[in-house]
Amino acid sequence: MQLFVLCLNPLLTTVVNTLTGVRIGRRSAKTAVLDYTDDVTLLVFSPQDILRIKSAIDQYEAAPGTRINIKKS
Repeated sequence: MQLFVLCLNPLLTTVVNTLTGVRIGRRSAKTAVLDYTDDVTLLVFSPQDILRIKSAIDQYEAAPGTRINIKKS
């Protein structure tokens, strides 16, 4: 499981830094990704967010040996 988390972290970091996100309650930080173990939920608020996610996935898949299984995602 730790290897999965280490491999997924660069993708999640890129997505968090590029998505619009939403502020929940009085928090000053925005939330764009909810992740726990091997479950990930991306919060999308605009069509541009979808393009940003696609770009992040393309960059992630450019690394050797990494692929997102579209049938499961």
